[in-house]
Amino acid sequence: MKFKALTLDLYGTLVHEDDEVLKVICDRAAKSANVTCTAEEVGVYWWRAYAELFLNSNGVSFKPQRELALLSLSDTLKHFHCDEDAVQLSRMQTDYWTTPELFEETKPFLQFLDEHGIRYIILSNIDTEEMKQALAHHGLDAVEAVSSEDVRAYKPHKELFQEGLSRLGLHPDQVLHVGDSVTSDAKGALDCGIPFAWINRSGKPAPEGLSAAYNCRNLAELQEKLLAAMSE
Repeated sequence: MKFKALTLDLYGTLVHEDDEVLKVICDRAAKSANVTCTAEEVGVYWWRAYAELFLNSNGVSFKPQRELALLSLSDTLKHFHCDEDAVQLSRMQTDYWTTPELFEETKPFLQFLDEHGIRYIILSNIDTEEMKQALAHHGLDAVEAVSSEDVRAYKPHKELFQEGLSRLGLHPDQVLHVGDSVTSDAKGALDCGIPFAWINRSGKPAPEGLSAAYNCRNLAELQEKLLAAMSE
């Protein structure tokens, strides 16, 4: 299967997610809570509060991710009667977004795409400024990227994918979307008719009905499969 271009997710695909920072925040919240709770319980409540805001943020109702994170964290701290400051804790998360850890195979993978003339563009649910800083942090300033804030919609809504196709000037079947999330990357891409490559770093079983062109543990494995497809 040959493609003229790739659209790439950022967090969880090219750079690490903020999981470790979230653990620290939830642990601090649980320790300061005035009700009995665990860090895991704080995390579950926070995720549900965030997910509800996230699902309702689109178009005229759009709010940037930094605002959704703070609103949901504030709700979580209030729910558990925590003494921690929501703004201070939230800043730990947003600071990570601007300086995320790069997966070791990311730059070799991008170099492979450049060497073989395969165009690519990043499509991320992060905010515009945080995305720019994250890419600059790793010397990837020149990589073209579109944020959810740019199109006022989050994946799996189609706007990010449609903007990527428009900038590439290609049809959906000429592009491969690469991402780690089944709910946002896979659903959004496949709904637009874009083939999907699942970066499945933890080796999870494929959900029933998932139609993935590739199921890979990392970008290096995807590179091998793309190279093999090019030689067919």
